Order: sequence, then C-alpha cells, then structure tokens
Amino acid sequence: NEDSRAPNAMRTWVDDLCLIPFEDASKGGAADNKNDDSEIGFSFSILSFNVLAESYLTRRSHPGLPKRHAEVVFDADKRRKLLVDTLKKFAGQTRREQDSRNEGNAEEKTDTESQRFDILCLQEMDLPEIILPEMKQLDYGAVHALKGCSYSSSTQLEDETTRNTTKNRKGVSEKADTCAILYCTRTFALIQSQVIEFDDLAGGQQVEPRTKSGISRARKGRGGTPAGALGGMIQSYRRRNRAVVAVLRHNASGRRICVCSGHLYWHPGYEYVKLSQGKYMTEKVDAMAREYATEDEERIPVVICGDLNSKPGSAVHQFFVKDSVDARVVAPWHYHGYDGLHDTELGQAEGGKQVDKDLHSIDDPVVPLDDDNGKNDSNDDSVEGSDAISDKVGELKLADADDFTAMALTADNGLKKIKAPAYGSKEIRDTTPNNGDEPSVRYLLDYTLNRFTRWLRILGIDAALETEEEERARTSDKKNPIIFERCRLEQRTLLTTSKNLLLRKDCPPGAYLIDPKNVQELEKAMVQLFLDHGVVLRPRDFVTRCVICNGSIFTVANDEDKAKIFKANGCPDLKTELSVYACNGCGQGYWWCDDIVTSSASRVKMQAAHLFRQCLRGGVPVEGDLHMFDFIDIEEERSIGEKEGTLAGKGRPTGPMEPILSWLKEEALTHPFDFRSAYAFRNKEGTERDGELLPFTNVTADFVDTLDYIFYEPSQFEKTHRMKAPTSFRTLNTSGDSGGHLLPSDIWPSDHLVLGCKLMVKSRSKGEEKSVAPPAASVSVVSSTPLPLA
Repeated sequence: NEDSRAPNAMRTWVDDLCLIPFEDASKGGAADNKNDDSEIGFSFSILSFNVLAESYLTRRSHPGLPKRHAEVVFDADKRRKLLVDTLKKFAGQTRREQDSRNEGNAEEKTDTESQRFDILCLQEMDLPEIILPEMKQLDYGAVHALKGCSYSSSTQLEDETTRNTTKNRKGVSEKADTCAILYCTRTFALIQSQVIEFDDLAGGQQVEPRTKSGISRARKGRGGTPAGALGGMIQSYRRRNRAVVAVLRHNASGRRICVCSGHLYWHPGYEYVKLSQGKYMTEKVDAMAREYATEDEERIPVVICGDLNSKPGSAVHQFFVKDSVDARVVAPWHYHGYDGLHDTELGQAEGGKQVDKDLHSIDDPVVPLDDDNGKNDSNDDSVEGSDAISDKVGELKLADADDFTAMALTADNGLKKIKAPAYGSKEIRDTTPNNGDEPSVRYLLDYTLNRFTRWLRILGIDAALETEEEERARTSDKKNPIIFERCRLEQRTLLTTSKNLLLRKDCPPGAYLIDPKNVQELEKAMVQLFLDHGVVLRPRDFVTRCVICNGSIFTVANDEDKAKIFKANGCPDLKTELSVYACNGCGQGYWWCDDIVTSSASRVKMQAAHLFRQCLRGGVPVEGDLHMFDFIDIEEERSIGEKEGTLAGKGRPTGPMEPILSWLKEEALTHPFDFRSAYAFRNKEGTERDGELLPFTNVTADFVDTLDYIFYEPSQFEKTHRMKAPTSFRTLNTSGDSGGHLLPSDIWPSDHLVLGCKLMVKSRSKGEEKSVAPPAASVSVVSSTPLPLA
C-alpha cells in the first residue's frame, strides 16, 4: 500500500487498484455516486480473489522470482502480513488508519470508505486463524468451510486455530484451503449459507488414492477401487474442490442477494470435470436462490465469483456466458486435453485472447504491452482497445520455446481435428459434431481385450489395441506404461481390464473398466459402454475397418490386384467377378461370397449382425439407413430387448455417474441464469460480448492467462463500476528487475489478480425485467455426506 512505503517510493499498480465508473452505467451516468440506495435499488461492491494457499507456494511451483520478490514471498511471516494488509486495503483501511487504530484513535476519519468492498469472495484461503480475526475487527463476518470447519458469523471466529489442518496418507499434517465469503456487517446480514462439495459428484463411494505404481490396497485386502466400469471417472471427480454460497440481506433495504465463491479443478486435461462442477454449482446456487426468495420474486439476484481454472473460450467459460454449450465435445471419450497441449475451443468468443501459456522463458523486464486501463477515467474497453491488447499479447515470444507442435499429435485447435489411429495411418479425422451428430469415439484397449477390439472395429468404431510387446513391458515395468503415452499421443480413451491401471496417478482421464467374465458378459459390457459414452451406431460404417489392424477397408477394382489377394490368402481359384476389398494398413483382403458362408467377409458380416442385434436390444441409438443390414428389423429387436428387460439399459446397475453422464451427452447443456462477465468487453456499439477484456488474471513463469471471473445477471443488476486491473507485464514490473512481472511479488501476495465491481440491484417494481428462467430439471447426485450448512 502507498501509505506503508517511504514518502518518495514509486507508485505501483497495487496503489491503482480501485473501482472506477463504468461508462455505460445508466440512471444518472457512470459516475453517479450520490445515492447508492436510490429508487432503482441498492448498490454494493464485490471482489473475487484467489489468495494463493501456502501449500501451493514453493520455490519449485513459482520459479524465476527476482530476489526482491522471493525475500517476501518465501518468508511466511512477511507474506502473511502482506496478505492481511492487502485484504485490509479492500476493507477500506490504509496503513495509516491501521496505525491509528492501534494507537487508539478509532475516531480518525477515513478517506477510503468509498473503496471498502462490501463482499470479498476468496479462494484458496488457508489462514482463517490469521485472516478472520483481523477482518472481524473491521466489521466483516465470514462464511467458509475448511475440511469440515465452517464459519457462518463473526461470533465463530475465535478458538479455531487447530481445525484447519488435515493429515495426508503418511499421517503428516497439511494445511487445507477452501473458498470463503467475507461480508461487511454494516451492509449485510447473513441469512443462510451452504457448502458445495464437488466430490459429491463422485457419490458416496470411497475411492482409493491414486499411486505412482497403481498397486492398490484392494490387492492387499484393504479396500480398493470403486466398483463398476466407470471407476476411472469416479476417481477423476474426487478433487477436494468446493464452493460456498451465502444468502445475504441488505440492512438498509431488506432485499436479499445470493453470492457464491467457487474454485474448480485446475487440470487442463479434465475439462469435463470442471464443466460438471460448474453445472453442479449453478444448480445448487439456483436452488438456494429460489428457496430464500420472498413472495414477490421467483429467485433472488445471484452473483457467482471464483477461480474457474478455465480460459476464455473454453467449454466452462462458454457454459457460463452463453445460452448453452455442447458438452459432448469435452466428454472424456471425445476430448483428450492432456498436459495442456491444446485447449477446448468451441468457437473462440470474439475478442477472447489466448496468451501463450508456456511463458517460462520470458525474462524481459519490460514486455511491450501498453497498459491503458485507467489512464483515462472512461475505462474504455471497446473493441478497438481490446483488439490492440490482443495484438500486443500475440507479440509475446518465447526465448527458448518448447516444440509443442512436435510433441502433440493433435491438429490445429484441439477439438476440430485429431490424428488418425496408429499403425502407420496419417489420415486426419474430424471429430467435431456436424448438424448435431454425436462426435466419434476413439479407443485404445489393453492386450487382454483382443476380442472386444475386433467387435468394436466390426461396428465401425476406431479401436486400437495394445501390442503384445507393449503389454509385456507394462506388466514387467510399472513405471511408464506405453499404453498411457499412446492414449495421450493418439488422443484415445483407455479401455482396460486392470483396476490397478485406474489407480495410477498418470492414468488418462475417463479410463473405462471392462470385466470380461465370459462372452455374454462381454457383449453386455459393450452395450453398456455405448450407452455410457453416447455412441450412435451407423450401419453404413459397419465392416469398414480392418479387424486385424484397425485400418480402413477400400474397394479393389483391378482384376490383377484381386488375383494377388486371392493367391495371398490361399484361394487362387476364386473368380475376379467377386467384390473384393483390402485394408490400407496391413493389406488383409476381404471378399463377399454369399454361397461360401465361411469366407472371412461373410463371417465378419454375421458377427456384425449379431452384435448389432445385441445393441438394438440394449437400446443403443442408430442413425442412417441400414445399408447391407436391412434384413434386421429394428422394432422387433427393440421389442425383444423390452421383454428381456435390457432395452435402454434396463437392468444395468446405476450409480453416481448417471446424472453426470447425461450432462456430458447434452448437445446443449444449460443453466437457469443469464450471466455476463463483469469484465466482458464491448463492441463498437457498446454492447458487451462473450469475450474477456483482461489478457490475464494469473501470472507465473509457467502460465499466463485469464482464469478468474465475476458473473452477474444484467436482468437483475446494473454494473456501475469496475476495478481497474493491470493488463501488461510492464505495469506489473514496477521494479524493472528481470522477471519482475511475475507473481506473487514483494507488493502482491498471490499469483492471481483481484477482480472487482460495483453492482446496483434493480428495483422489482420499475423498468422492464427479464423473467427468471424456470428451475433446472432436478438431478439427483449421491452425496457422501450431507452438505453442511454454515
């Protein structure tokens, strides 16, 4: 803070963190601060801040910090003091006022009351015993849950210093972090609060922690993996992420608002987990906002803040700011965003900007990216200014860039195109849904599923198989299974019979367990796989893949080539009038001969018909004409399935993943709100769009991008002010040191920036209001424990 430095100290970007009028605000103009509680409604200020938990702050996690930064960042006492002082700044108290309060001059007037934030939404808060008592002195109550510890009012802030620790598997105490909502008791009173545990998406099943080797306690008779084919997905949803929701009553007007502070999973390869968490969070918030609505409203106004760990244009971001998002393209059986090599692009929002995420080579003290944010009070974030920022962000170059293009066997932008199967094929296949079609699936099966692999290929499914050599290496050397690497490089979903593979930390997302007890059970497992993954069968694609190598089958028109194929397969006397086909990978020949039912192609066709019938009886969707399988009566097979109790998965075991699977198969996944980001940028006409103004909210040596957001409903709120935030490395680098733009620093305690805005709640009786969307369809998610109410 400016007051804590020497008189001649340079002013920094932290000193400029303040609310500035938003140009488009109505009712008296953007700078109208005369009467916050006007007839339009009432105003309040809110911020969102990931404060960076100490357990995530190490020299290894934050390399490259200048000595000036490191001396504060890695000194626990200094950084804690910096964090508390920073939060006090947002509570409207300067260092001078802190000193005055300590000296007993409580009556000293403050000139920063206008910068006091009424609500502080924090993420990764792990120091309640330090932060909350300090904030209590400034008249802030708190709501949060820290590993079973919840605070719901200012009377619960003492004597809780030992409850914010957990023990890891080795019995060593570890700090835990959580989300929190701090509210100014002068402005608001707490009505109710709730903790959203995202692990509830995995249901009540206890999941064995993943290990490097995959050796499970189940093998030693002490617990084990979750039961069922979806054990891998259940594993992926246990991330200890959470959100906290508070219903607050405005003291002066009596109006209510609902505020949520959330923190989603970080890994870029688990976009489906983050999207599911976002969906779950919006449903819980909507339910609470409706439950505590007054008689004259269907739902109280809602604001959602937090670190979504999702960039602009990602599926999660689009889910919040658009009417709907196609969740199918991020389902783990379609999307494989391993290691952050590519992002989920669902049509990049106009103006959305992607800063090169691999910026660990940047050590320039000044990056040529000008910061015009706040140099004039208009806070112009029109398209011209945003495009200028975007263009200059694009100028950021790596000094020694890693060759990601060579590493990633993915095409241009992740979801649009991915590499075809292994075994020599260089074909590029499009997996983007066309006209609502289901995206195609791509599997890699372990060697024990040879028969299952052939079945999938017969039905036209892209299915690669682990080689015998790879299987032998995997079972003898458990360190680096080649099958995992192939899943990543070939962009495939793993199907395996090994529970221990699912327990490994490096197991690919969405790995699926197959239990091959016998042929009948294996057929049922195939139907269940198709239903779980939303596979749509297209008979025109049947028998178009080689059952031996997964290559594509093409027509052989030349009689000489036909003769060669007959000879190679020990049938030199066959006539060349036959329809002959060959694999473009291994050269295997196929030909139709209805008089010879033992021919290879005839056997494949009969097997395809049998598998097709089993899928029809199980309720697997079918699209298109029946092609050469028009002798099969779909309605008759469905009827048989109905009688057997297998149609549409009847008789299949259900579990906690059922509602999640339904979400991930939605072409248009929605939520009941009409959200807009507080930092959405505007076009030339002044209309805000779905892109984000800020080029980054998270800045480290390894990552630079926008991850934090404040979402509000324009039908319920008017945005009058927005916090000015730095938009360039030059601004962040106040010291001029090499790497001086990196966060955290000697003047900022976190690697995230703070976002903030001032919102005016619209009157219920005046002006046109958009009707509140109907509540979302009720989806039952099994909870491991009842959701605690703070």
